[in-house]
Amino acid sequence: MTKVKRKVKKATKKVLRVIGGGQSINTMKNMDYSLCFMFDCQEKKSMREIPVLYKRKEECCGCTACYAICPKEAISMVEDEEGFEYPQIDENKCVRCYQCINVCPIKTARIEGK
Repeated sequence: MTKVKRKVKKATKKVLRVIGGGQSINTMKNMDYSLCFMFDCQEKKSMREIPVLYKRKEECCGCTACYAICPKEAISMVEDEEGFEYPQIDENKCVRCYQCINVCPIKTARIEGK
């Protein structure tokens, strides 16, 4: 790891601790880690699950919003047997920032409807 990368990682941890009210990285599981999408934050990756974009095909409209917003290009659109495209997450590239979940119009409609 380069010296600059170590400094950036250390600064990011400090910012996250301030945002988290002084909590350690390990106890901030429910916090939004949008700052980490720029870096390979292994602490964050190990704490959060891979986002679930849909469980059934009916839960995805194929709008590609998740694909477009992904900062690490971890989402690709894969064509099914009927010719419709659905998002698929590359777990190795995903930094678990959950921007894909936050931009999803179907998930947003469900949250607002509750």
